[in-house]
Amino acid sequence: MKKKIDVILKKDVEKLGLFGEIKKVAAGFARNYLIPKGYALYLKDPRTKAILKEKEKIQQKIAQEIEQLKKLAQRLEEITLALEVRTDEKGKLFGSVKPKEVVEKLAQEYKIKLEAKQLEMEPIKTIEEAPTIYEIGVRLGQGIAARLKLQLHPLTQKESSASKEPKKRKQKDNNQKETKTETKTFPKKK
Repeated sequence: MKKKIDVILKKDVEKLGLFGEIKKVAAGFARNYLIPKGYALYLKDPRTKAILKEKEKIQQKIAQEIEQLKKLAQRLEEITLALEVRTDEKGKLFGSVKPKEVVEKLAQEYKIKLEAKQLEMEPIKTIEEAPTIYEIGVRLGQGIAARLKLQLHPLTQKESSASKEPKKRKQKDNNQKETKTETKTFPKKK
């Protein structure tokens, strides 16, 4: 029968445990691998108290982070983000609405910074009805998620061109003389 001893982990060890956990392992595994590599300490070592205190601090930080993420999730649930998109008469978008655009609009209007990879959405290419509301999943971390409402307002080709002033073209006066510039070529030096 193999002798087992208690060790406290100084680092996360794959398939064994996380920082600060107390584990029973084979004496040879602890003595030959975990302790020499700096992954663990014997439980009776006086430095284990420092590791346990550090683990408590980390757990408190994680608890605070979870609270902040829950507040952010609640705030995201209340938001309906409005985007105006150019469409044709059939409801097909010119381009598509991508996660990056949603994140930028969210940061611009509500000062909420997220990454595009946190949004669970495919690019939107068509609109069925006007205005259309989509629910987008947002993964915030630590197992906390929220639903964000995205409302798309279509601007048809006619509306978008009517809202912009037509471009004025420069017209040449007959009285104005066109100036021609001459280019001179210089002989190559040998």
